Amino acid sequence: MISTLCMSQYLFSLIRYISQK
Repeated sequence: MISTLCMSQYLFSLIRYISQK
């Protein structure tokens, strides 16, 4: 469960980073 949450947060962060660019 925690692993999935971490992955989800990481993915969200990556998407936001790409969106900014």
